[in-house]
Amino acid sequence: MICLGIESSGEAAGAALADETGVLGEIRLNMARRHSMVLAPMVRDLLSYAGLELKDLGCIAVSVGPGSFTGLRIGISLAASLAYGADLPTVGVSSLETLYEAGHRLADEAEAGKGTVILPIIPIKKNEAYILHLGETRMVQLDKFIHTLPTEPRYLIMGEGWKEYEGLFRGANLKLLKIGESDRRPRPSSVAKLGLEAALRGEAGDAFTLAPNYIRRPEAELNLERKQKPHD
Repeated sequence: MICLGIESSGEAAGAALADETGVLGEIRLNMARRHSMVLAPMVRDLLSYAGLELKDLGCIAVSVGPGSFTGLRIGISLAASLAYGADLPTVGVSSLETLYEAGHRLADEAEAGKGTVILPIIPIKKNEAYILHLGETRMVQLDKFIHTLPTEPRYLIMGEGWKEYEGLFRGANLKLLKIGESDRRPRPSSVAKLGLEAALRGEAGDAFTLAPNYIRRPEAELNLERKQKPHD
C-alpha cells in the first residue's frame, strides 16, 4: 500500500509517499505561510515524479494538529478533496507524533537513539506550549515543565521556534542533541509513515472524518466570545 502524506501544521509545508518498504519520496519547502500556493503543486509534482496517479494510492494522511490554524485547514482541505475525488481512505496524524517519529529517525542517524529522550514541542505563545512527553499530550508552562525533567538523559527537542526557548533548556543544564534548525520541523515523510501504519491497522476513515485537532480554540474565536459576553 502506498500512502500520500501531507504536512502543513507549521511554517514548512510538504508532501511525501511511503509504503511498507519505507519512504519513496518527499518534497518540502521551509518557507512561511505559502501553503495555499505550494501544497497542491507539491502533491501533483511528487506523484508525477514517482510515476503515480491518485488511483494508485492506498490512503492519504494529513497532519491534523496541534499547529497553525490556517495551515491545518489548508492541508486538511486538500487531503479531503483528493480523497473524496479518488474515493480513498484518510488518516489524521497528530503533529506531535509526527515530530516524535522524525526525532527518532534523527537520533538513530546520529547513533544516539539509546538513552535519548525525544521531546516534541509546539509553541502556543510566550512560555506556553503543547508537548508530547511519556506518551501524553499536554499543554505546559515551559519554564516550570523544564525543571521537572531529569538532567541525566540527553534530549532531542523537536519543533519549530526552537530559538525562542533554547535558553530555558540550557539554563536548566539539560544535555541536548545538536541538530540543524530545519531538521526540527515536522516532516511529511513522517506523516506518510504514520498514516500508512494506521491504515494497515484498519484505523482509516473517509474524507468526511478529517478534522483539525486544535486542542486550544483559535485566539480569534476566544476574543470574539469575550466581546460578546454581557458586562456586569
